Amino acid sequence: MVTKNIKKFLLEFKFNELSNRGILKGKLLLLQGKSVEPLIDLMRECGVERVEYPDANWFLDTEGKFMNPYSPEQKEGEINELSKLSSVFKRTNPILNPHYHGGTEQETEEAEELLECLKSFNSKERFFLVGEILGNPSFTPTNSYINKLSEKLNLNIGPIEFSAMDYHLDWIYACLAHTSEPNTKIFNNSAKVIRGQQEDVDFIVGYQENENTHLILIEAKATNSWTNKQLKSKAERLEKIFGFDGKKWDNVIPHFIITSPIEPSKITYDNWPTWMKVNDSVAWLELEIPSHLQSVTRCDANGSVTSEGNFWKIQNR
Repeated sequence: MVTKNIKKFLLEFKFNELSNRGILKGKLLLLQGKSVEPLIDLMRECGVERVEYPDANWFLDTEGKFMNPYSPEQKEGEINELSKLSSVFKRTNPILNPHYHGGTEQETEEAEELLECLKSFNSKERFFLVGEILGNPSFTPTNSYINKLSEKLNLNIGPIEFSAMDYHLDWIYACLAHTSEPNTKIFNNSAKVIRGQQEDVDFIVGYQENENTHLILIEAKATNSWTNKQLKSKAERLEKIFGFDGKKWDNVIPHFIITSPIEPSKITYDNWPTWMKVNDSVAWLELEIPSHLQSVTRCDANGSVTSEGNFWKIQNR
């Protein structure tokens, strides 16, 4: 078996090469859960079957077996049995990683854990069905759409690590609270933030920027109009989840945008949380839909629309 010291093995490559391969993450050049598979690929290319750091009793091999005594979760086993690949490198960057820039490794790991937690709650059948049918199981948005979001929200959006549709607001809050207090088993709900309802956000996008997790919440209307009552209710709920200034949770940065065929003109934002606005108004992105959409409605014999009708007709939306 060809075995190498992981520090010496990583030093055989420039940090930008390892970053481009997805092994080193972010400005801190961290080894994270998402580093595991690219690192194993690189080991195979180089004919290395195992990397280790004997002084720390740490190792990883090309069969996916690992040991990490520093992990607060699973300390050894096989990566295909892990719920979180972050266990492989948890709390080891200062020891194993010669390219590590130092800094808030724990905060960066928490950012990764938040995104993994959000993925674990994503249990909508339509997500898996549509993703499989369209050949995009992760629902990753296109680069052109990400560029539009970046422009509207004044962001430089990095690689998307989490996307989902019809994502429950209860799930978002649960992940934020759990990541903040990972050892808590029973959470206080006296503020009634968890409501046990189906209220959701139409689409959510998450990405990591060093120690920060950005969450972009997208609300859509295709044929109906936006109303102040509806958006005010959503803003009040999101304020409870993220706070008025969006700083309720350390290193979590929320964003909000609406999308529709026509930009709304009568929405009032006076009492909205500050983080939901860009330049004192809601960010809006045009939603392209087909023209000449139709609907079916009940009517009377003369074609007058009525819920009591014994007839129906097709009409333009």
